[in-house]
This record gives sequence, C-alpha cells and structure tokens, in this order.
Amino acid sequence: MGNCKRGKIIFEEYFNGYTSDSLHDIRSAGKSITLALIGIAIEEGYVTSESQTIIDDFKADYGMEHLSSEKEKIQIKHLLTMSAGWACDDWDEDSPGNTMHFPGLPDDFGFILHLPMVRSNGETFSYCSGGANLLGEIIRRKS
Repeated sequence: MGNCKRGKIIFEEYFNGYTSDSLHDIRSAGKSITLALIGIAIEEGYVTSESQTIIDDFKADYGMEHLSSEKEKIQIKHLLTMSAGWACDDWDEDSPGNTMHFPGLPDDFGFILHLPMVRSNGETFSYCSGGANLLGEIIRRKS
C-alpha cells in the first residue's frame, strides 16, 4: 500500500509478512470479473438470463454423474450467488468440491459437474470456486 506525490512514493507499508515483492492470490478478484462478464453476456444476448439452466450446456461433454432433477435445475443465478446445491464448499476442508482437491485434476469442470447434490438449489450459500469457474466456461462457450 503506498501514497504517491508527483510520481514518487512518499509512504509504503505492508502487513502480515507481505513485501513489495510478494505475490497475492487473486481468486476472489477473478470471481468479481467473471460476474461482471456474465452481466455483459446477458446484456449482449449470449446468455438468456440469470434463470438459464446450465447442465444441458455440459451434458454432451461430461455425461453427468449423480444426475438428478435438482442438478438439472442449477441456474446461472445459483452460480452467481454460490447457492447451487452440490457438495462444494471451499470453507470446509472435508467438502468433496473444495478447491484443494483441484490440483492435478485433468478437468476442473467435469469434477464440479459430477459432484452429488446435497441440498436444494438457492437454499444455502456455499463458497464454491468451482461454480465460478463454470461461469467462465459458460461465457467462453456462449460467446
């Protein structure tokens, strides 16, 4: 963090062991950008609306394990609000969909799509990076 005057740094300070050379994890910033891009995709007509379901876009490529009527009801808005009902929670180390399980996976999208459903969509907030990643893939596929 720094303040500048006439193009020169006059004050700079770092916290929690970080330095000017430290790298920072920006995943949450990436989620914000993805959410903005979904809004643009809806405005431009690439995505119908936040109520558009997502599973049909992936069935041909992934086959879908644990396919249920609730999984077929997952909508863009459930990914936007992190309220899809699958077993995905980055704040729970024991959650099958926790992103710590992602390293080394050949396909993050397939991994998330194959998670079992554990509750109704829209019922509970659950911080799920995999859902945000799917939004990015939806943008890629639709545009």
